[in-house]
Amino acid sequence: MLLTYIAIVVLLLIMLKAIVELTQILIYGTVPQKKILEKSFKRLEGKKKSVYSTKSTEERQASKRRINLLQTAVICVILFLLGMMLFRSAFFAILIALLGLFYPKVKASHDQQKQEKVMLLQFRDAILSLASSLKAGTSLQVALRRCETDMTRELQLQKDKPMLEALERINGDIQLGTPVEEALQTFKNEHDTIEDIAQFVDAILMTRTKGGNLADVIDNTAESISDKIMIQQEIKVATAQKKMEASLLTFMPVGIVVVLMMLNPDYMQPMYDQTLGTFMLFAAVLMLIANYFIGRKVTNIDV
Repeated sequence: MLLTYIAIVVLLLIMLKAIVELTQILIYGTVPQKKILEKSFKRLEGKKKSVYSTKSTEERQASKRRINLLQTAVICVILFLLGMMLFRSAFFAILIALLGLFYPKVKASHDQQKQEKVMLLQFRDAILSLASSLKAGTSLQVALRRCETDMTRELQLQKDKPMLEALERINGDIQLGTPVEEALQTFKNEHDTIEDIAQFVDAILMTRTKGGNLADVIDNTAESISDKIMIQQEIKVATAQKKMEASLLTFMPVGIVVVLMMLNPDYMQPMYDQTLGTFMLFAAVLMLIANYFIGRKVTNIDV
């Protein structure tokens, strides 16, 4: 029995590797080598995005949808195989596999939160650069261009550059004749989920309309964001232990059951002799999954 489970695990790993290579073939046309991927990434990273890059954006979105679809299919297959190993029932294995259909939504939510955190950090650095240029006596248009140059130099080694991309769109719109206020309002609408950006744009628009020291307004905004980031880091440290406990409470029972099935299969056999036992196992797995997401939700404190 132990050799059977080991063979199943090895088979899963082989299938996962094969599916990953298939994904790369569908996207790149071949299985790319690591060095080739690094060169391609650096070459793409060095290209400056244009305001007319609608087609490339659509292509990236289509490629992202294909990747999400393939990842969802892989996860559903893996969940089905794990369900067959755990429940020994095709019906309950299919029900578990259907949970993989929620992967795109969970991944999108996780990516959005991650992107917002990165955006907030880069936004703070950008407005500090903006404030320095304004204190030197430059106009807001010139300050935005200098800010883009500073962010290009500062973020050249980073993969995610949402703030730099936003600055490129803002300056590109201004060069095409769009008023600064309208370009900033568009920037605000694109990131309406980040409250600090909305308050920053509103403060700039009000200062330009009714007068005031724009550099002081930006300094106050940067200080507020810095305090917010510091509080978030303190909360992250304080809740790290609880997140670990929630993860252990989720995966430890599954690990114990798997170990029992491998070391003493007869110990778990009564659970499979009746449908009620299999149903209880299925309900326990659902409760553990719910426990994981509830624990993450409780420890995810917004500031």
